[in-house]
Amino acid sequence: MSFLFRRLDPAEVRSALVIQTCNHDLFGHVVADARRRFTSARIGVVIQRGMSLYLPPLPVDETWENLRDERSELVGILRKRRFDVVCIVGSGERGFWKLKLLPLLLGAKSVWLYDRHARPKPLSLAQLGDLARGLFGGFSYRLDSRRLLAPVTFWRLWRFYRRRKSLGPPPKEIAPAPD
Repeated sequence: MSFLFRRLDPAEVRSALVIQTCNHDLFGHVVADARRRFTSARIGVVIQRGMSLYLPPLPVDETWENLRDERSELVGILRKRRFDVVCIVGSGERGFWKLKLLPLLLGAKSVWLYDRHARPKPLSLAQLGDLARGLFGGFSYRLDSRRLLAPVTFWRLWRFYRRRKSLGPPPKEIAPAPD
């Protein structure tokens, strides 16, 4: 979380990652802005499964597709790259909450948050509340108890399935012997 306290000059950025957390039209604008802003950087993108058909040609150096069965491998690959900047879009669209948490796992030096008009801001403590509201219900919704309890609910479900998985498969029922 050190990215909350750092300010990187765009001219110093050597590698940037743009994560698709929005629709394909807005994503094209965000990638174009990242290319324009970080002129000397190698830019990579993480796109949703099956979205490559809908995306316009992107000015990027590397592309990774977010496949369901290879997610942990993808996180490992991206962590090894040690990106200077990770860009995400907080456009208020529902979903994508796991991908919006990805910058926390990657250990980037700086995180840039784009709004629904493709305007960027380096993420700081001031924007952290906006991002949290976007993760659990969008920017246009009021914050109520259900949204405040969402992380607790997620944790309880995770713990339940973790315990269930550690117990192994359920025992097979033994059919009574025929008479």
